[in-house]
Amino acid sequence: MENRYRQRVAALQEKMRENDVDLFVIVTGENYRYFSGDVRRQPRMLIPSEGDPSLVVFANEEAEVRERSWVPNVITYHALHEMMLAIISFVNSLGKEQPRIGIEVGFHVPAFLVDRFRMSNPTAQIVQERSMIESVRKCKDADEIAAIRRACELADWGMGLVREMLAPGVREVDIAIELDYQLKKRGSSGLAFAPFVNSGPRSLWLHGMATSRKIEAGDVVVVDFSPVVDGYHANLSRTFVVGKATPEQKQAMQTYLKMQEKAFEALQPGKLLFQIEQEIEDLAGSLPFGEHAIRGFIHGIGLAFEEFPFPTIFPEDIMQPVEAQMTLAVGHPVLSVPGLAGFKQEDTVLLTDHGVEKLTGFESGLIEV
Repeated sequence: MENRYRQRVAALQEKMRENDVDLFVIVTGENYRYFSGDVRRQPRMLIPSEGDPSLVVFANEEAEVRERSWVPNVITYHALHEMMLAIISFVNSLGKEQPRIGIEVGFHVPAFLVDRFRMSNPTAQIVQERSMIESVRKCKDADEIAAIRRACELADWGMGLVREMLAPGVREVDIAIELDYQLKKRGSSGLAFAPFVNSGPRSLWLHGMATSRKIEAGDVVVVDFSPVVDGYHANLSRTFVVGKATPEQKQAMQTYLKMQEKAFEALQPGKLLFQIEQEIEDLAGSLPFGEHAIRGFIHGIGLAFEEFPFPTIFPEDIMQPVEAQMTLAVGHPVLSVPGLAGFKQEDTVLLTDHGVEKLTGFESGLIEV
């Protein structure tokens, strides 16, 4: 187990040397877990370009950290200012007048933290960087894939629970609460985001939530959620109709399904994500309601529910090739048809040398309940 984490750190250090980065400061839970094997609420890990990394932890957590992580160097603190001083001391120990220090870029890296780091290390060159870590994390090993498979099994079970609960008069929020509770009872450590239970006119929304709205007969309901197992995510979305679907609703759903099938077909190792997205877009243009399709059909998934490649937030990712052993969510945006409804089907897949293996397997199509 230790060897796996050492190899990950070594791979990052190689990227750091190639990019002339002297130190990488890890501040997010997923990367802390990926490189250390430990889980903390205030994760701090210092990875120099040469030698062993160090963890920075509250003093009374040291014994537990040493049991849970392979990292030999543990720096302790009692108060917040001591943590900052420890990091400053570590930077100074590099012996460089203007060290280049990498800090993660992402949803969970607050701007104030980066600003404070700059203030505390005025001579350092701060490099806000994601590509080095993402290049190490993008292809999953056997243990990571196994965790994602378990998360996908939970997702399929959870969608079955949703199907049983959907009925006129039931509130969206009651479905979301029960789903969260039951998934945790069955082994999920939580959900990446509050479940989307978008019913009726809210099915048109690009994103979503669960509100106190009561579901009505005839509603289209788009459900999307992401259970977590051992830190790894699954993403599953399905579209339901409470009652009988109309011919137009069935037609719109078929357009989405054909777009997803085109994505599965186009996903081949070595192809640029741009090429795959373009094939999906070209197909959509020839299908009923396809003018409502939104680019950004595919994103990476793993320790984060949206990770590299993630072109809807980082447009440059669209020019990256996909590779075998990447795990991806396929079916990200809703097909939002004004005057009709929204439609979506998202699955988690593993890309192999031979194409796509679906890891989620819940019933496909416009599901009548």
